[in-house]
This record gives sequence, structure tokens and C-alpha cells, in this order.
Amino acid sequence: VFGYGIILHILFVRRLGHKRLQGFLQSLLPKSHSLEAVTQREAETAQILMPLVLSFEYTYLIIFPAMAFVILFVVSDSVEQIFLWLLVFAIIFHIWQRYIMVWGYGQSTHDSDKTFMAFITAWGLVLALLPTATVWWSWRLGIIPSHLVSIMIILVAAVAVKLYSLALDGVDWHLSDSMSTFQQVDTFQAAGYPDDPGYSEVMEKSGCSWWNVNPIYVLKERHCRNLAGHECHDKEVQCWPTRQPGKGFFEAGKEFRHEPREEWEYRTSDLAGKSVSSAP
Repeated sequence: VFGYGIILHILFVRRLGHKRLQGFLQSLLPKSHSLEAVTQREAETAQILMPLVLSFEYTYLIIFPAMAFVILFVVSDSVEQIFLWLLVFAIIFHIWQRYIMVWGYGQSTHDSDKTFMAFITAWGLVLALLPTATVWWSWRLGIIPSHLVSIMIILVAAVAVKLYSLALDGVDWHLSDSMSTFQQVDTFQAAGYPDDPGYSEVMEKSGCSWWNVNPIYVLKERHCRNLAGHECHDKEVQCWPTRQPGKGFFEAGKEFRHEPREEWEYRTSDLAGKSVSSAP
């Protein structure tokens, strides 16, 4: 994203470089069609940050570190033993992914704080492999007797996971004091209204409503608003703000997509004129 920003600045602000260089830089941009101008949609696409969704990063967060740590248990000079334990890991991993994670992904389709906590907690299981490996190698070196190794591995793994859980609780406790200082606006008076302003007023001010952030309802409004048994609201019910005549799907930060071009162009030029006139 930082690189795209530099390229946009070079091509469309500074106009630097030869045509061939400009053409090469333009080819690096996503969805850029002209060297003369860049549209808002093209600039927006080039500056969108990659989403960090823990449910999609599960492989990198859990599986790859776990595979690296499992090697600590199977280090041996016997090729047959190494491949045997790798086969065992492959079978366990297949069962985990095929039957357990398929169920788990159902809850992580939309990333949430629940998904975040699930994967952060699972990271404790990965870290527990390190102290467990020390017990394993202590047994292989003859420091721990064979009749105690199993129970010691279980106890060390359980203690490691519990310590990690307590560390997470400590972080929550440390942050709870700072979070408690934030005041929540929970009254109309605190929000600047003498009384309940009503749903329409809030919708006009915020630009969003229950209906324009619901993709299914937006599609119904566009294509089958009179479908029997699934009719959309009558014209008397205001589902979109008045400044969104197209009745499209609303996304925060992209309000300009719903307003006529001449309106936001006029507003932008008016603001630019005011800033110029107020400059010393």
C-alpha cells in the first residue's frame, strides 16, 4: 500500500519520469486505465489495506509453528522413525482439519472478537510444545525415568497452557483500568439532543440504516421488491437517507458513492475554495 501511494504521487501529482517509466509504474497499480487521470475508485483500490482476519491466518498462526516445534520431538538418526512420526502427524492433522476445523470455521466466517480470542488461546497450545519438548529430551537422555515421563509431559503441558492463560488474564486486567476511563454516551442529552431525535434523524446524520447495510434487502429492493411473501416496505417507510437516491449498499467511509457526482464535487470545490480564501 505504501508503494502504491508513492506510485500514485509520482504519476498523478508530480508527473515525473519518461512515458515508458510511467507506463511501467502504471502497470503495477491495480485497475489503472489512464496516465492522464486517476479516478476515486482506482485510487481507493490502490490504498486499501489487506484485511487481517485471524480465521484466514490460522495456518500461519497455529499450524506452521506447531509443525516447526514438532520437529523437536522427532529429531533422530533413524530415517524410519522420523518418517513414522511425520506420518502420524499427517494423519492427526488430516483428522483435525477434516472434522474439527470444518466445524470451527462455521463460527469464523465473519471475524469477530470470539474468533480473535479462540486463536489467541490456541496459540498457548503451540507454546506448550516447547517445555514439553524439554521433558521429552530429558527422558531420552535418561534424566527422567520412564515410569514418570508420561505424567510429567501432561503436567508440564497443562502448567504451560495455564500460565499462558493467566498471562492473557493479566493483560486484560492491566488494560481494564485504562478502558474504564472512557465514558460511554448513553443518553440523548449527552449526544447533543434534547430528546429522542427519532430513527429518521439518526439515519440522515449517520448515513446508514438497518436496510442499507443489509445486502439481501438491497438486492430485494433492486430486483424483486414485490415478491409475494417477501415484499419490501412501502414508499412511506424511509429506508435510505434522502441523500442516497440510488438506494445502494452502504459502507462506512464510502458515502460519496451514494451521492450524485455534482453534489460532492460542488461540496469538495466549496471546501477547497474556503481553505484557499482562509490561507494567509
